Amino acid sequence: MKKINIFLIAVLSLGLSSCENWLDIQPADTTVEEDLFKVGTGYRIALNGVYRQLSSTALYGQELTWGMADVLGQVYNTSRLSSHAYTALGNFNYSDTQKAKDLISAVWSTAYNVIANCNNIIGRIESEPAVKFVGGQLERDMILGEALAVRALMHFEMLCYFAPAPAAEHAGYWIPYYENFPSTSADYQSVEKILELVIRDLKRGQELTLAFDTHQYGDEPNVKDHTLWLTHLRRFRSEADNSSYPEDIFYAFRGYRMNSQAITAILARVYGYAGEHTLAAAEAQKVIDISSVGYPIFDFTPKTDVVSDYKMTGDLIFTLSNPTLLDDYKSFVASKDIGDTKWTMSSKYYSPGIFDSEGDCRKTTLLRQSGRTFFPKRYTKPDQQGQFTEIGADMLPVIRLAEMYYLQAEDFAAKNDFVNAIDKLEDVRMVRGCDPGKLTTIIDKGSFVKELLLEVQREFAEEGRTFFYHKKYNSKFSASMKDEAFYLPLPDNETIH
Repeated sequence: MKKINIFLIAVLSLGLSSCENWLDIQPADTTVEEDLFKVGTGYRIALNGVYRQLSSTALYGQELTWGMADVLGQVYNTSRLSSHAYTALGNFNYSDTQKAKDLISAVWSTAYNVIANCNNIIGRIESEPAVKFVGGQLERDMILGEALAVRALMHFEMLCYFAPAPAAEHAGYWIPYYENFPSTSADYQSVEKILELVIRDLKRGQELTLAFDTHQYGDEPNVKDHTLWLTHLRRFRSEADNSSYPEDIFYAFRGYRMNSQAITAILARVYGYAGEHTLAAAEAQKVIDISSVGYPIFDFTPKTDVVSDYKMTGDLIFTLSNPTLLDDYKSFVASKDIGDTKWTMSSKYYSPGIFDSEGDCRKTTLLRQSGRTFFPKRYTKPDQQGQFTEIGADMLPVIRLAEMYYLQAEDFAAKNDFVNAIDKLEDVRMVRGCDPGKLTTIIDKGSFVKELLLEVQREFAEEGRTFFYHKKYNSKFSASMKDEAFYLPLPDNETIH
């Protein structure tokens, strides 16, 4: 037991920081790993390690949210970063500099290391008896479901970055789908096959976690008159009332985990990317409907500003946590001294730019203006003290409720029902403080896509979604942008397969 104790202390001491090597693809000390999984709580630690990896700067801690993803999405003006990889990436020059190639390689290798760690959990836990886990079958299935969902999410992200969009109809084999541990190679698959496998894993993860997330409480202490785990267990640490925390904190803070609603929302996203708009809308509706059961999960009500809640946490479905986020972000964005700013928002965000309503909180609160220039601040500390000021600062939004309405709008537009498509866009715009009646120019698919992409630019600035919506609709950022700019080249060490 001495080895496992040392190992657990080492893992726990990392907090929520990156721990890319905590469980290597070929573990240096197999005995330590075997000891870890001798007890059910070892699976908790292994799963926690996966979430820490997801929060690392190579993934959602930076590159898949406010970093590389939005540089590719032309969210920023990166002209002051002359020697940084972002300058080349922002110009879609993926192989021109070693820094750009190294950054792309880091994203790829970290994502596949997450997948390997998920596969290690999946391969072991499926043969484990329920009695090994504190929470019995519910806990075993929850851990398995989350690991499957994370595996699917990482493969989907790599598909979005390293392969053409499904609508582009490019033949070929683009990325591997790893399902076993350990594994040193896997066949590269087509876009359609990867999507099929992603959807399969998400559906299974959805089913496995749903049993836990809809579990009825009996005489659980300190919990009364609540029907669903997701409604009464505090989703985020930032929610002040902790009277309903379970005694075992592993079951709390489901908003930071692949809860069943997060998996459902990501499944909706995948269907939407695949062009399966009706299936996407159906999954999105499940997420929207959950707020009408028991106590509302999401606070999706109109707001004139979000002065103490830059993450708009009320409609977050799934977020990750990085306690060093403010410091990581600070080195890029505006300080009190404008002259020290390394980047600003791109010119499309300048007033009035893409904003059609002066009351839009995504402009008035989430951007800082100096003259005609706008500076990003979603990952800075709000000036006004508030409930979410300190704790919400660590949040890395992965998916939010607003996207569910966009997916439903896309389904209506695909059926040429632009009246209802407008209504779905307006559902989000009303919450963000926009003036109603601004979308009357949506009369066909072309005008719908144009307005949807404007909404995406407003809603998801610094959350990494803009590039992929443009990619999904083959909407190029400039006339000179080439088709292949929509997908990254494989790292050099992955080009022989």
